[in-house]
Amino acid sequence: MKSRCRVLTLPAVGAGAAAVFTVAALAAGAFTLALLLGPAPLHADWIVTRQGERFEIQGTWQLKGKLVVFTLPNGSLSSMRADRVDLDASKQATALAKQQAAAPPPAAKAEPKRKAVIVLTDKDFKKPLPDGAAPAAGAAGNAAAATAAGPKATGKDNPPPAAGAPSAVEVVGWERVPANESKAGGVELTGTVRNGSQDNLTEVTVVADLFDDSGALIGRFPAVVDNQQLPPTDSSKFHVVANGVSAFAAIRWETTSKGIRSIQQAPAPPSR
Repeated sequence: MKSRCRVLTLPAVGAGAAAVFTVAALAAGAFTLALLLGPAPLHADWIVTRQGERFEIQGTWQLKGKLVVFTLPNGSLSSMRADRVDLDASKQATALAKQQAAAPPPAAKAEPKRKAVIVLTDKDFKKPLPDGAAPAAGAAGNAAAATAAGPKATGKDNPPPAAGAPSAVEVVGWERVPANESKAGGVELTGTVRNGSQDNLTEVTVVADLFDDSGALIGRFPAVVDNQQLPPTDSSKFHVVANGVSAFAAIRWETTSKGIRSIQQAPAPPSR
């Protein structure tokens, strides 16, 4: 769609001479033409009059004798008496306009992100522990009975015990060795296991199942039992090292053994 504008024809001073306008009429006409024709090119100059009026022209102005010759935004050649133009101010205004046009636009200031008042993570929500597992904190010294169904196996070396009758061996107490006293490459635990049956037990084994905060199994770590043969009601110390594990949330003990039923002979009848 073509825009329409009205071109004003102003009287000339003489034949062959450029048109000379009054200062107010020229400034007003240039401003009106600038609005109709849109923004001027970046290389356009500015003219500042001694009365403080200023307007933009097309291209550059030239000083010819007593006249300042320039081109209006509509392409019409025009002029103004040199004594009415502040030449130094015009040069400064032109230089400033070119500098502002070349400068990049100011970057938009990014709004600062609001800090969260409360940040909740998955660790803030307490999850149920696996069946038969005791919490790591405050559980030292408490017995943890082994359950019939074992946790998920993490390796072929330490498979969970098969479901069956509860083991006659029970862990009656355990504690974690402080980190500043332990020389192991992970969690170090010590405890006591006891034969709660009336049978002689052999091949006594103890395995520690460690769990994290989400209830997932970290690993199964076998213990070194000092005495793997336990008479009835007898007990033994054991020692566990979980290499590569620095912390855990819960523990479950698994114990196995083989029982030998002791047969007591009946007392001899009294002699008559």
